[in-house]
Amino acid sequence: ERSQMVLLGQPLKIAKVSDIEVNPAASAAISAQAAIAARHALKNILGEETNDLPAFELSNSVQSEPSRIIKITNMIDPEALKTLDQLQCLEMETEIGPEFAKYGLMGLKMIPTEQSRLGAEPGAVFVMYRKKEEATQAFEVMHHRIFDGNKLEVCYIESSMYFDELQLPNLVP
Repeated sequence: ERSQMVLLGQPLKIAKVSDIEVNPAASAAISAQAAIAARHALKNILGEETNDLPAFELSNSVQSEPSRIIKITNMIDPEALKTLDQLQCLEMETEIGPEFAKYGLMGLKMIPTEQSRLGAEPGAVFVMYRKKEEATQAFEVMHHRIFDGNKLEVCYIESSMYFDELQLPNLVP
């Protein structure tokens, strides 16, 4: 009899990527949740309090409900992501910023390779708008749009995931 692997009291299902349909946006959000779980587990192993960490839930942080923050992935060729530096990110932000600014006052942050982490992968672009309606307009226009030969994936991101879990900066004062 095979033993079931369990993480935080929940059974894990192990599958090959070829066995399941992969949604890149959902995959990124699940990766971020896995990072939170790992931080909780590590602090517990070390006997440290976890009160300063966000609550961990086995739920998807990709929202179907609009928020004022969207995340764009698949903008850059995977080979180029391996060496994406801060300067290249700033150049790219300058290039794509006006396209996202059409929908409202916003801030934009592209993640370089050296600052990447689970949930904030190299080349991921976070766009923060003042209003949910502005983010919704951008989402509707940009999701699955072709950019430099790549099909963009856009998802809404919960504010708590963005600020607390990914610890990214406030882009819109």
